[in-house]
Amino acid sequence: MIQQDMDNSVTTQEVEISAGISPENVEEILSMIGASGLFSPDEMASAESMAWDSAYGDGSGPETFLKATVNEEGQETIIGFICFGPIQFWPGDYELYAL
Repeated sequence: MIQQDMDNSVTTQEVEISAGISPENVEEILSMIGASGLFSPDEMASAESMAWDSAYGDGSGPETFLKATVNEEGQETIIGFICFGPIQFWPGDYELYAL
């Protein structure tokens, strides 16, 4: 991640992409979804379902959840995510959400 400061100096940070999320990550991701204003209520509910399934699943479920994080002063901060999975009741169709 590249960030330009007010004094025009440039700071870079390493972004880590990892598969899966923990239960502790779900509320932070849901807050990001809500704050973005980019998701309809149905999309928010679907992304929430995939987040909880991924957080509490054993990895054998059909959904995929990736998160992008940076480490700021020893604290991992989620800066984005991608989730992908089948649409319930629509065999063969999938949905993808990202932020």
